[in-house]
Amino acid sequence: MKKTSKWSTKRKPESGLPYLLTGGVIFCATLAAVMFGRVESSVPAYIALGAGAALGTWLFRFGSRHAWISLLCLFGSLVVFIVLAANSAAFGSAGIAWIGSFVAGTNAGAACRIRAKRSAGRGCTGRVESER
Repeated sequence: MKKTSKWSTKRKPESGLPYLLTGGVIFCATLAAVMFGRVESSVPAYIALGAGAALGTWLFRFGSRHAWISLLCLFGSLVVFIVLAANSAAFGSAGIAWIGSFVAGTNAGAACRIRAKRSAGRGCTGRVESER
């Protein structure tokens, strides 16, 4: 005889909203640190903001077919952060901008991936195909 518990084991689908909110807060905090921080903001800092967010979103939303490319991107982003932070006299606040926007982008990418998984199999109306 099959044992059943009185609590259902079916879990509620994960929502991407907490990841999206976390990424937004981190990005806003990074932008505020770049704009109003002690170190003068410069063009490389704003370029690093955009590039870090784009790489983080791509890496966690779409990913790569080969695991070694994803690992290379993760280690590469850490190396870029170390280089930018070590040369803060030349690049200003670009190191903080890079790592903050990369982390924000990874959270946004994870939220988009979760949302895409949840909406898989739905048509334009938002109803599941079997309900039609």
